[in-house]
Amino acid sequence: MIPSTIPQTDEVFKGYTILDVLRHVNRSTPIIDVHDAVITALAAFKALEIPELAVADRRMGVVGVLTGYNLISHLYRVALTSPEKLWAALYKTPVYDVQWITLSGETTMNLVDLVARMRARMWGFTSVYLGEAQYLLSILDVVRFLVSSGALERTSLRLLDIATENVVSVEKNLTIFKLMDVMMRRRVRRVVLEGDDHIITDRGILQYLASNPVLEILRDNPSKVIETSLDALTAYASKPVILSGDTPLSTVFSKMIEKEPYTVLTQDRKHILTPWDITKLLKKGEGV
Repeated sequence: MIPSTIPQTDEVFKGYTILDVLRHVNRSTPIIDVHDAVITALAAFKALEIPELAVADRRMGVVGVLTGYNLISHLYRVALTSPEKLWAALYKTPVYDVQWITLSGETTMNLVDLVARMRARMWGFTSVYLGEAQYLLSILDVVRFLVSSGALERTSLRLLDIATENVVSVEKNLTIFKLMDVMMRRRVRRVVLEGDDHIITDRGILQYLASNPVLEILRDNPSKVIETSLDALTAYASKPVILSGDTPLSTVFSKMIEKEPYTVLTQDRKHILTPWDITKLLKKGEGV
């Protein structure tokens, strides 16, 4: 939460539109058909090292965005009641049965309105047409643009001013199913492994589940996979950036966007910052 002594501001977004951000968007985002099986999406997340997939319909074009969190949510719901159906949930369930939110915007939309809409819907992605082409734009793309444009120099806020308290962390002896449960209940895509400077993300879980040995076990004994301890995920975890709480936001976000897991922790490990925290720079009440 931003301290009351420091005014909230949306000045960093002013004067910019979606068109400005599009120059910093990854225009090669892979596309998956809504009728493809979930395993196809899982394989793409493993092989292509991507944070999201565009979901397309042959007639309507891109109709949504599929993230690792969406897939984890889908598998969690199955495992919660019928873990024996996890194999079918991967190989027999089409992507259109996985829940996601769809947002779209025009190139002329200003960033204040875009970020406000994202915050209101709790969804950090939108699709936008540029001529005949359709692209995905994420909250991470917005942050990259704000860093490159120098817009973050407009604020005197520091890391602690917008970082999230109560860091979500888990012990390594927790099971994969319990980790999914934590992510769903806390609505987070990144979790800190206790006693270690590593972050496990939704994509890290998917990379593990999509490995050939695990897929074979999942087919014959799915309960064994989801009851595996988090030690098995160590190879799929990555290190966050560690910074002082007094570090200026311009420096914080510059460091954060360099590589996955796109996460910053304070030196005392009590505060965490992700691309989503850029939404806290909006004035109170906007996007409601």
